[in-house]
Amino acid sequence: MSLTPFRVGGRVSPEYFFGRADVIRIVVRNLRSKANVAVFGPPRSGKSSLLYILFKNYQHAEPDALTWFVDMDDVTTLDNLIEEFYIGMKSDKTDYSLSEFAKSLKQWQQRLVMFIDTADRFSRPPFNDEALFAVLATHLQSQHLSLCVATSRPPDSLFTNRVGPPLHSLFIRCDLPPFTSEECKQFIQLRLQWTGIDFDDYEIGELVTESGGQPATLQRLAAELFRRKIVEQESA
Repeated sequence: MSLTPFRVGGRVSPEYFFGRADVIRIVVRNLRSKANVAVFGPPRSGKSSLLYILFKNYQHAEPDALTWFVDMDDVTTLDNLIEEFYIGMKSDKTDYSLSEFAKSLKQWQQRLVMFIDTADRFSRPPFNDEALFAVLATHLQSQHLSLCVATSRPPDSLFTNRVGPPLHSLFIRCDLPPFTSEECKQFIQLRLQWTGIDFDDYEIGELVTESGGQPATLQRLAAELFRRKIVEQESA
């Protein structure tokens, strides 16, 4: 049996999202205040899932805002990235030059919140472009554009520009801590509900220790244990 109640690989869908209420409140509060937020955490800490949940639900917090979600793993060029901004702005522009992008942002009057996953790519070509960073730094200080990015790098090592205001200084860093032992236990018990499979306290403790409380790792390990228990149950 390959199916388990634990989701392994990639972002989890909203119905499988668990916890992070405090972090969500902090991020939403800052975005509503027109700030920019960097959701910071190590790999497998659930940043991508959290960012997607924020994107799917943010318009409840700011109904008049436009929102758009971008996964940088799906973006290959600066032109592609600027095109994603235009899509978020509901613009039909096809000139993806930085000069036209800067002009568009200068003329932009509506509120736009961009949620950008895998933002670590801003530290590598072709996205570690000083001209791009300078354009963003100029316009992220307005009331019309905010970025919420998910990254495993701190903003001061991700956004570095020598022209214009320092881009990294415009982000509020919001750390994503590992789940506590109690959160891990609650999460596992919730997922096991109605499955007919139980993990004992020792097994849960082992999962917590081995995963370090990182949600994605916890799910992978729990899925492996679940499958083993299904095999044992079918063999009994």
